[in-house]
Amino acid sequence: MNSFRYGVFMDISICSFIGMILLLVYFVQILTKNRISISPANQITIFFLLVIAIFYSIDIVLYKEWRFRLDDSIILYIQGLKEATHFIDYSNTIKFIGCLLFLSGIIFYIAVKAKKYLQPSTFKKSYLIYSLILCGLLIIPLRGGIGLAPLSPSWAYHSDNLFANHLSLNPLWNFIYTLNQNKGSNNYSNYLQDSEAKITFDSLTNTSDSSSFQFLKQLKPNIILIFLESFTSNFLNRKHKELEITPHLNSWLKKGVYFDNAYASGDRTDKGLPAVLSSYPSQSKTSILKYSNKTDKLESIADQLHLRGYTNYFYYGGDLLFAGMNSYFLANGFNHLIDKESFDPLSYNAKWGVHDHLLFRKILTDLDTLSSPFFLNILTISSHPPYD
Repeated sequence: MNSFRYGVFMDISICSFIGMILLLVYFVQILTKNRISISPANQITIFFLLVIAIFYSIDIVLYKEWRFRLDDSIILYIQGLKEATHFIDYSNTIKFIGCLLFLSGIIFYIAVKAKKYLQPSTFKKSYLIYSLILCGLLIIPLRGGIGLAPLSPSWAYHSDNLFANHLSLNPLWNFIYTLNQNKGSNNYSNYLQDSEAKITFDSLTNTSDSSSFQFLKQLKPNIILIFLESFTSNFLNRKHKELEITPHLNSWLKKGVYFDNAYASGDRTDKGLPAVLSSYPSQSKTSILKYSNKTDKLESIADQLHLRGYTNYFYYGGDLLFAGMNSYFLANGFNHLIDKESFDPLSYNAKWGVHDHLLFRKILTDLDTLSSPFFLNILTISSHPPYD
């Protein structure tokens, strides 16, 4: 039931898309004739239902092999259809045909029953206004609501069981989403020859005993990792109007271990998180967090710590559904996710959710109840535009 509850938003989104097309057809009919015919709408509806049936049939057959819901990678197989047929099992073909016939039968039955209740209607001027208003309103369920975060695969992720999460994903919606996300993402210039890139990479990864040292005093210490949103080292040890910008951080630089020659991986939060937690380099035009079928297969420090008895937490004052963060964390060893949904809506004092002072106040309260060892991650929000 949880899979249905979280996945229904994508089903509604697809229905809204089809509904908008049908309303536009009605709108054209209203402008061109005095009588609204049901036939074009029926034909378009049946067409889309058959498309959905085809996608679900392919998805049912391929999921056992792929272990993720149908996405735009199917295009690669269609483009190389001759080669792809060599890998198609005979039994899978039978399964696909069987699923398609079964779903098509249901569609045909519904179409026959619905035809009895749908009759042509006479033109009314009010229909013109209603169709435009409804078409505009359907944009809201199409994008998943009026919040900052539009509908994404992250909405479907609600469990540490990947199959339950995948069950929530609508294959047709997922195909359209990934097709749009991947648009133009492969158009990269070759800035460096492979041989030169390998030499540079090897020089960065070669280590020796003399280049490492042990500074932890406990075998399994509690770990708190804070991601400072939109932060820069230019703030450290600097003054503004004779006042230190970061006085407390400056004092910690002297007490702890400070890396003064570290550079960010990427220019966005959704690129930095997998870089820090999974050692996954950022891409210039996209972020791996947008592809749940890929983040499912990443390793992370949280995974490794979980194997060593740690309980993993992630705290954020905004919406973890944004930018695919929710799906990444659930698939990569985080036991507890806390975001703005854990706060009273009356406490929302920022456009993104709650400001950092409320978030840290909750964390300080929760720390007294956490059992050791724990790995606690915090993503701040107050330093993110619009700085409200």
